[in-house]
Formats: sequence, structure tokens, C-alpha cells
Amino acid sequence: MRKITAEVVGAFNNKEAKRMNNTESTGEALYLHGNKIAEYRDGDLWITNAGWMSNTTKERLNGIEGVSVHQKKGVWYLNDVEWDGEWIKVESGLRASKHYKAMTPYMATGLAEGFEKPDMSNGEEDAKEQVLSAWQFLHDTGAAYQLQGWFGRTAQDLISQGVIEA
Repeated sequence: MRKITAEVVGAFNNKEAKRMNNTESTGEALYLHGNKIAEYRDGDLWITNAGWMSNTTKERLNGIEGVSVHQKKGVWYLNDVEWDGEWIKVESGLRASKHYKAMTPYMATGLAEGFEKPDMSNGEEDAKEQVLSAWQFLHDTGAAYQLQGWFGRTAQDLISQGVIEA
């Protein structure tokens, strides 16, 4: 990571103002060559490439916590999902995981209840993330509160423990 990215984007991550050469953080927004490429909206992180599919734009965006942009055969990917570069809210935590993105109501219910087993091929930590992603999915979709009572109670316990997000 270049020094300018580390310092200015680091300031943006900490919601502080800083300017170096072509990159500026106001604390609430991040600019590259005068183009806004990231901002906080109501506490959520939003990003864009501002129409510039350049290595510098990618590098600045990759300096932001929770953002991973790469390019393959001319196509940009944000956190491993194809992205057109338009403004998008960056999900974090379990909602950003590949398991959450691939979750279905059946799979989430099965993993939570135990009649579906997590894929262990990538290790125990990944398997645990699969199950927690299932609980996050059940909470987010409201399914945890439409199934048997223990689903809702367990989801609320996981929220109060900080394991999943409200």
C-alpha cells in the first residue's frame, strides 16, 4: 500500500480530515482527483469508482476497511461480487461473507437447527462462520421470528452477545 493511501485513507477510516497530493479525506468523504469515491451516509459506508477504472482508484478503495476491489478480465469485483462501479453500500461483518450472500431460507434454517451440516472443507472457523451467517440471515429476513419460538430467542441472544448484528 502506498504511503498516501495508508495516511489519507487511514484518516478516512478514522473519520478524520487529511489531504495529500491528489487524495483528500474530509472525515465524512474520500476524494481522488476531486471525485468523491467514498462517503459515510447515516453511519453506513458507500463507495463508487466515480467512473474511473484505474489502478489508483482501486488502490485507494482497497485501503478502506471492509473493501476489497479487484479486476479480472476487465470486470471489477467488490468483495468477490461483480460490481459496475456505481455507488453501493458496503456491507460489513457476517453480511459481507460469501456464506451470507449464498444463503437461502432452507439452508439457514437447516444450519441453525442442525439438520444441515456446515461445509468443513475450509476448516472449523469457516464452518462456524457458515452457522453464524445463517443466524444473521434468519434475523435479517425476519424468518427467525416466524419459526418456532426458540429461533427468535436464540437470534436475540446472539444479538445481545454481539455475535450477530441487529
